[in-house]
Amino acid sequence: MADNYAHMVVTTGVGDIRRHPWLKASIDAFTDTVRGLGSVLDVGCGPGTVTAYLAERGLDVSGVDLSPRMIENARRLHPECRFAVASATELDLGEASLGGACSGGGHFSTSPGMSFLRSSLCSRGR
Repeated sequence: MADNYAHMVVTTGVGDIRRHPWLKASIDAFTDTVRGLGSVLDVGCGPGTVTAYLAERGLDVSGVDLSPRMIENARRLHPECRFAVASATELDLGEASLGGACSGGGHFSTSPGMSFLRSSLCSRGR
């Protein structure tokens, strides 16, 4: 499934943020908000599309996903980025160690589903 999804992203552009103005606008706003606050974590990064976009925008970003195949595809498609097979709930993140956290679907750390990351965000992190 991971290989099929990564292939679909590459061949159809379905994951291209630039094709979805509302998603691009929200990710750009997130980028502007967290720039300079520290590292950013892309939770559930899949094939790394959002991680790579955030890196292009100048953020120090890494992506994590539970699926080893998704991470293999992310590393192949975006070798300039850092990716790890991991559960975000099990990462050893220090208090206030992140400037921001996001999920490729546009659900940022202020959403209830990502509340477990709150203590890892710096005081102005999002």
